[in-house]
Amino acid sequence: MSKVIGLRWAVVAVSAVMLLVLAAACGETKTIEVPGETIVVEKIVTERVEVPGETIVVEKIVTETVEVPGETVVKEVVKEVVVPGETVVVEVVKEVVRTVEVPGQTVVVTKEVVKTVAGPERVVEKEVIKVVPAGYVTDPTTGFTVEAPRYGGTITVLSHDWAPPTMDVYLSAPQAAQYTSMMVLEKLGIGDWGVDRDIYDFSGPPVTPFSVIRPHLAESWELASDNVTYHFQIREGIHFFDREPVNGRELTAEDIVYSTQRMLGNKLTESEFSESEPSPHIGTWKAREVESLVATDRGAVVLKLKQPDPMAFRDFIDSTVFYVIAREVIDTYGDMKDWRHQIGTGPYDIVDYIEGSSFTYEKNPNYWAFDEKYPENRLPYADEVKFLFMTEAATKIAALRTGKVDIQGSLSYALKVTEDLDALRATNPEIHITEHPNRSDYGIGMNTQKAPFDDINVRRAMQMALDLKTLHETYFKSWGSWTPHSLLANDTPGIGIPFEEWDEDLKKIYAYNPTEAERLLDEAGVTRGSDGIRLNLELGVYAGGDVDYMQLIAATYYRDIGIEIKVVPVEGSGWAAYINAYEWDMFGGMTMAAKYGNPLGFVKGITSGANANRCNCADPNYDALTDAAADAPTEAAFQAATRNIIEHIKENVWFVTGPQIPLIGVHQPWIKGKGNELWLGSNKTNAIVPRIWVDQELKKAMGY
Repeated sequence: MSKVIGLRWAVVAVSAVMLLVLAAACGETKTIEVPGETIVVEKIVTERVEVPGETIVVEKIVTETVEVPGETVVKEVVKEVVVPGETVVVEVVKEVVRTVEVPGQTVVVTKEVVKTVAGPERVVEKEVIKVVPAGYVTDPTTGFTVEAPRYGGTITVLSHDWAPPTMDVYLSAPQAAQYTSMMVLEKLGIGDWGVDRDIYDFSGPPVTPFSVIRPHLAESWELASDNVTYHFQIREGIHFFDREPVNGRELTAEDIVYSTQRMLGNKLTESEFSESEPSPHIGTWKAREVESLVATDRGAVVLKLKQPDPMAFRDFIDSTVFYVIAREVIDTYGDMKDWRHQIGTGPYDIVDYIEGSSFTYEKNPNYWAFDEKYPENRLPYADEVKFLFMTEAATKIAALRTGKVDIQGSLSYALKVTEDLDALRATNPEIHITEHPNRSDYGIGMNTQKAPFDDINVRRAMQMALDLKTLHETYFKSWGSWTPHSLLANDTPGIGIPFEEWDEDLKKIYAYNPTEAERLLDEAGVTRGSDGIRLNLELGVYAGGDVDYMQLIAATYYRDIGIEIKVVPVEGSGWAAYINAYEWDMFGGMTMAAKYGNPLGFVKGITSGANANRCNCADPNYDALTDAAADAPTEAAFQAATRNIIEHIKENVWFVTGPQIPLIGVHQPWIKGKGNELWLGSNKTNAIVPRIWVDQELKKAMGY
């Protein structure tokens, strides 16, 4: 159960305490019936002993709370002794005296000492007995009592809006093949599912702190004293799927080396290597700064970087584009474009694909990993997982409403949150809907090498034309945030700068000011014609996104300053092809653009000549700034250098920013083990799926 849901029961607990206080005043035994729970005040005893010159009061309240679904059943015994003398309270000191583990419950005895200025100390001893009912467990990451994990059943996932054009992670852009492959192929590291959610709750933004990344295929890693050499120990007992041509053989250090070689496209060791070109997505992978990579024995890998670079190391263990594969697959088939050639070490194997419609996965019976929360449980829990591809918002809502879909990990522009989610809440009040910090999916990239966008005044006018605050409050009904941001969201850990702290002159560039926007256009020579029109433009947008928003700003804000924009929706397969083609001159050089994730990958993505350069930027000063970030010897230095990069992007207005709408996570009430989590390191919800389970009885009882 998520912390969000747990708050409801916290309110019940507070109400119960208030009732107990009233009962104590009356000195009676009370039984209070509340739907779904029973609160019993068993006994209240007050003893007053009069002694010459003093009064000793002994109170004992025994409280038992039972049958609170999904929460801890608590029994408290409180003993308080007040001895004579005037007491002035200074501070309260608490300590755990002992913890006693017995089958099915934990008894914790604490001692509270109130230190005084005058008079004796007051000593309170409280015994808290947590009774975990049969069929429930305590989630170690939240402290909540939840239903015990169950095996079996099917989890249906509303997946990415389009099927990948190729299943080869080496050839396909991030969020395409990677999205459907991350339950089949694995990495050296992963987000720690077992971390205390008060430390990090994996709800976003998606730049996960390195402190909560743990070894996965690697059993351990260690940095040598030279700060450039990393020693990895690969786990024993991990096997690839048992089918041709790999035949279930054990994972070795050579697989790590080969996978890296294929990604980099160069020869790092004396091993024979057939690839001659690096992955087209290598620009997003900072770990390309590798000097050598050697398998020193079957389970040991030594990675040496060209210079100290913690971000390169992080990419090596947990990148959106780097997965460990078996060489035999490439030797036999030449690539992994065909889904049948996806042979990995992961919790699920792809067993069926209906083109453009769905993927079906079956549980890997020999999967090696155990649940980080409940180490006695081998993963995964569900027998089968289905990925469904849907583009229309109405279709997605219908699938969630009717129970056809169990979970959707990241809806944002895929749904109009102001309408679709309100409607879903109305018809399915029991469904879990969570908000997550996000980028703006409503930004616009402009080809800065093509007129009129090669003039900074035109780009600034395009930004000043938008009233982000009004759009936020009206079109988006105050969901998310209206404040402008740059290529990376303002809440990116260690890098983002809150809008309130921006330089005042910079704030003016991003403030709604149509009068100044028209003046800048006039200054740029983009004047109104006899028909009042300054420019006729096209804007390419993903058809599965919020096309209505783009049409709204085109028909209102941009038309008001004399710019006519034709919005061109592009269907999923066409949009994927466009993203993979890197032809930023399409649609007159203006397309929907939004960025998040690995900071270096994205800022490097708009350097001169980079494939992912949606703004077609060619700025030597910017390139130098990104080189400085790439060369940063520590994570702190990298973050500082990246902040300089973000400031440069803001000043040059290479992207028009829109309101920042949260990602929306949705899952059905019968999906258990999932709270507010959206990411697991660089992995999306798909990496969480093996760690959650289906309450099939509840699903059936709810009529699904």
